[in-house]
Amino acid sequence: MANFDDSKWYQISTPGDVLSFVGTPANTKDNTTSVQPYGPVFLRISNSTDREQQWQIYNVNSTTVVMRTRASGPDNYLSAAVAQDDDGEVNAGSTKPIMGNYSLLDSSMFWHIGAWSDGLFWLENAQNGSAWHLNHTGNGYFRMSSNITAPQTGQRFKFTALEDINNDKYSTYSAPGIAAAATATASSSATATANTSSTSKRQKTDGLTAGGKGAVGAAAGGVFLLILGLVLLWRLKKRKKQLASDAALEPPRTELAQEAQISELPATEKTVPELPGTAASKFYDEKRSELPVDTAPSELGGNHISELPEDSRK
Repeated sequence: MANFDDSKWYQISTPGDVLSFVGTPANTKDNTTSVQPYGPVFLRISNSTDREQQWQIYNVNSTTVVMRTRASGPDNYLSAAVAQDDDGEVNAGSTKPIMGNYSLLDSSMFWHIGAWSDGLFWLENAQNGSAWHLNHTGNGYFRMSSNITAPQTGQRFKFTALEDINNDKYSTYSAPGIAAAATATASSSATATANTSSTSKRQKTDGLTAGGKGAVGAAAGGVFLLILGLVLLWRLKKRKKQLASDAALEPPRTELAQEAQISELPATEKTVPELPGTAASKFYDEKRSELPVDTAPSELGGNHISELPEDSRK
């Protein structure tokens, strides 16, 4: 692989320098690619001052590079994503280059750059493998192509150094998100294993076996339950004594009769005092003796009844 300077911006163009690679910021969302959002990659009229045409070729190792533009920023890289073709179908031939954030990418952000015999270069994606090359389709766009037999006009590119990169953010690169997650998982597993090992060592030096510690714990629990039971029993007895004392001090209660008793006064009797029999007889005898014998009552004027004259009866 050719040796590229990490500290330089490069322009990547077609053999005649008429068209150059453009890497845009990853702001596009259209649900037509496997990475969302992403930045479209295509060909544009060459302009060395265009920030979207200024590429960094960062050497990961002697055979692999990552690529990003000045416009896309240090966290967005040239990658390959599965995309719909013109008929809306997804197939092996529908893989295209995009700009994507490293956190959304896998090994497709890694590239190999190979040289043709005439000094031009081809690009191969790590995810697709060596049987596929980046190919421009003639309409300004790219696809990964399995037709790699030389010569291939659409797979021949030129790299031209432009100027120095005076930005520390481009002095390193970020690993793809999926790979980073896998590394973090492996690191967590290693840490857990180390912790388990150190725990085992501590257990061996504690002086008590697991069974002994369990017995001590059970005994402590039993003592606690016994104390708790005694406290509850004492409180219960104290409560009973208090209730008995309260009952002794309470005055007796007088219950009212459920039904009111109504006293009836005896009916008033109007009695006429009776004179004794002997006195009554004496009284009447005395009164009778006062009247002369054969004397008529004074109102009648004697025993004779006066008759009215006949003329008055008519």
